[in-house]
Amino acid sequence: MWEKVSKMAKITAQTLAKKQAKPKRSHQEITTNSFPKPLGQKDEAHFLSLYHTGMAAEKEQAKNILIEHNLRLVAHIVKKFHHPDTDDLISIGTIGLIKGIYSFKPEKGTRLATYASRCIENVIPTQRLNDTPFTSLITA
Repeated sequence: MWEKVSKMAKITAQTLAKKQAKPKRSHQEITTNSFPKPLGQKDEAHFLSLYHTGMAAEKEQAKNILIEHNLRLVAHIVKKFHHPDTDDLISIGTIGLIKGIYSFKPEKGTRLATYASRCIENVIPTQRLNDTPFTSLITA
């Protein structure tokens, strides 16, 4: 299962790296080619319930939608870390997002973005990236 997650994270990292490597664009280009907007509370609740109670195909589709609509969160958190290889950080952050979606319990009263951001922030520093030290702007 984690091999599939890792493969999806690498593809996501490559996509994000391509978007970040492009030169400055006009406002119209940014609004048409940017990440999908975050889900509203009702949509988020709907896809979370599908993910936790749906059939296999519905689960997979709901998981993919939740991941896609929270990639902006991964990119935002990765910006807080200073490391020469942001692709690796995005991959690791995406794995943290997937773990967050997998272990999220809506009955606890927090939003997915809040819970997932903690999962992303926790998984990034725990990984060793090519034995290259990196610093974080996040303070405990």
